[in-house]
Amino acid sequence: MGAITHTFPDVQALSADPHPTLAALARALADGTLDLGPGADRAHAARQLAELPGLDPTTITRIRMRALADPDVLIVDRALRDGLRGLGPADDRQDIAARAEHWRPWRSYATHHLWALADGPPEDASPQAGRLRVGRTRPDRTQPTGCGS
Repeated sequence: MGAITHTFPDVQALSADPHPTLAALARALADGTLDLGPGADRAHAARQLAELPGLDPTTITRIRMRALADPDVLIVDRALRDGLRGLGPADDRQDIAARAEHWRPWRSYATHHLWALADGPPEDASPQAGRLRVGRTRPDRTQPTGCGS
């Protein structure tokens, strides 16, 4: 087994980053102004993120989904629209949002499934399933994966 060769910089180091958005985010995390840890108040954190320079609503929504593990976030982006196309029209943001109301309180999970649909089905169910192939953006998912497989 190999040794750890790289570590992610701590928030103190990132707070000196020349990119103003990253530096502001790192400072807010370092001084405790912003809490993105387990159990953090998601709505409060989103309001605090909105006060930082350079964070647009989509980025804040992605942070809610990923860092705050919010199960009910809908991100209407190109990948979600592409995933929805097989289920009907997917061009109007308001129609998509109305359709997504039925997915509450699990819209984050629906978003992930639609992103996976946008990536397309596996090319084939060959015996080599599970190996990356040229032109693929993800491994073939026709074979079970995980612990003990």
